[in-house]
Amino acid sequence: MRSMRPIWLFRSARAHPFRPATTVLNEHARVIEGMLHLAEPIERGRNIRLRGEDGFVGDIIVKAGDIIRPAAIGALISLGVEEVEVKQRPRFALLPTGDELQDNCGESARVYDANGPMIAASLRYAGIDGSLLPPAPDDEDFLRNHVAELVAIEEADIVVTTGGISAGSRDIIPRLIEEQGGSIHFHGIAMRPGKPVLFATLADGRPFFGLPGNPVAALVGSRFFVQHAVRMMLGLDEEIGETVEPIGNVRPGITTFSKIFRSNGYSGQDAIKILPGQQSLRLRPLLMANAWIRTSADLSGRVTSEIYQLYGRIV
Repeated sequence: MRSMRPIWLFRSARAHPFRPATTVLNEHARVIEGMLHLAEPIERGRNIRLRGEDGFVGDIIVKAGDIIRPAAIGALISLGVEEVEVKQRPRFALLPTGDELQDNCGESARVYDANGPMIAASLRYAGIDGSLLPPAPDDEDFLRNHVAELVAIEEADIVVTTGGISAGSRDIIPRLIEEQGGSIHFHGIAMRPGKPVLFATLADGRPFFGLPGNPVAALVGSRFFVQHAVRMMLGLDEEIGETVEPIGNVRPGITTFSKIFRSNGYSGQDAIKILPGQQSLRLRPLLMANAWIRTSADLSGRVTSEIYQLYGRIV
């Protein structure tokens, strides 16, 4: 007769410091009149959690520059790490400008302020929170006060306006920023839409962006300039678009951003459609778009194109 070695059995609802040979799940076993009845054969090592199996000494859990997402928080806490040094997400303060703007959809509005809510929503979609101020009129004294109040918002790490930066007699945002101690680094870019875009640093070093008044131009400025600045402030890598075959014609030295719809073609190849209505004042085509295509031509005439997400995500 074959002899049987005795085995020790115990029932537990929690982990123990000693290592059992195997673990049988409660739903796969029953004890009847002191006898253990199993629903399946016992295999050594099943349902055993080994100390340290989720990571080894010297493993990198998160590294400098990583975004702390929920999984990273769980992993760090599970290893006994309660605190890490992080950079806080920048906050924005946004001031739309223009005599014609009204911040509600009342019947008397000449132009509803679409820029402010749209730019604020796009930044929040990217993971950046902040505050949207009511539109300010173009009257110089009123606008000077509004700009002073905007710059004084201490919670704002990045300051943005829309409108008031072109070449008109009432486009005085650049001068008002300089009055506040700001230093303008560039005003006008060889691009469409968004040529008048302005970048400055305020007296305390915070970045300031003056975006155009036309809504699509303002959105392009927010998407590709403000979001780039936020990435740099967080120490993240520069966003790189997906290179594709050049599409469309562009003059040497000019960069264009076009609204596109990208889909899979019948042969499995991407189909890229440049949408009608590319003017910087037309918002409706954005409802059909799912990406931007950036097309540039250097002074020699060499053309390149890259595709970017429509709104972008940072954190």
